[in-house]
Amino acid sequence: RSDSGTLYHTRDLACIVYREQEFHPVKIIYVVDARQELHFRQLFALARAMGYAQHCELIHVRFGTIFDQQGRPLSTRAGNMIYLADLLDEAHARARAVVDQASPDLSEAEKEAIAEAVGVGAVIYNDLYQDPRRDIRLDWDRMLAIEGNSAPYIQYMHARCCSILRKAAEEGISGEGGDATLLTHPSETELIKQLTKLPGAVREAGERYAPFVIAEWCYETARALSAFYRDCSVLKAETPALRMARLRLTAATAQALRNGLTLLGIKAPERM
Repeated sequence: RSDSGTLYHTRDLACIVYREQEFHPVKIIYVVDARQELHFRQLFALARAMGYAQHCELIHVRFGTIFDQQGRPLSTRAGNMIYLADLLDEAHARARAVVDQASPDLSEAEKEAIAEAVGVGAVIYNDLYQDPRRDIRLDWDRMLAIEGNSAPYIQYMHARCCSILRKAAEEGISGEGGDATLLTHPSETELIKQLTKLPGAVREAGERYAPFVIAEWCYETARALSAFYRDCSVLKAETPALRMARLRLTAATAQALRNGLTLLGIKAPERM
C-alpha cells in the first residue's frame, strides 16, 4: 500500500511460499471462520495463478462465528475478545463449583483433576461439536450441563460405566468371556449397534475435516448407554451369565467413549 503496509492476501501468499519451501507439505489446512470464505477462495486462486501450490492442496475448514454471552460476535476490533487462558481458568473454576456440589466426598486432588478435565473438556467440545453451518455461542450453563449435548454429560456417562465396573470388581465379578448373544433387549442391541459406528465416524470425520462427526457419535453413544442403564440392570441381572454379558458390554462402552473423547482431545474421568 502507499503507506508501506501489506495486505492480507500478500501476507498469506508469502506464508504459502514459505511453507512450501520450508516444509514441502501435501496439504495446507486453514481452520478459520466461515466469514473468510471469499478471502481464501481468492487467495488459493491467486497462489495457483502465480505458480505456487501446484502440488499442494489448499483447504479452508470453515466454522461458525463465535458469539459472546450477549450475542455479539467476538472481534479484536470490537475489543470483546476472550483469551484462551482466561476462558480455561473460568471453565475450571465453574467446573470445580459443580464438582464440589455433586461429589463433596472426593479428595481435594480428585476434585481438582476432575474440574480440570471437565472444564477444559467443556471448552473443547463446545468448539468441536458444532457443524460448520452453526454459529458458536459461549453459554456456560449449556457447556457444563450434565444433561444434553455437552462434554460433561458424555464424561459422566463414561464415569457411570467405570462405577459399575468398580463395584463388580469389588464383588469379584468379571465380564470376561460374557456371551454377547444373550444381549437381546432393545436397549442392549441399540447400544451395540451404536458402538459399531465408531470406525465409520472416524473415517468420515477425517475425510470431511469434521470433528463434529465424532462428537455426535459420542453424544449418541452416551444417550444409548443411558437407555441401557435405565432398562437393564447390570449387577442385578436375572442370571450370572447375563450379568457377565452386560458387564462386558459396559466395559466395551467405556472403552469406546474413552476412544471417542480422546480423539477430540478430551479426558475421560473415571469418577465424577
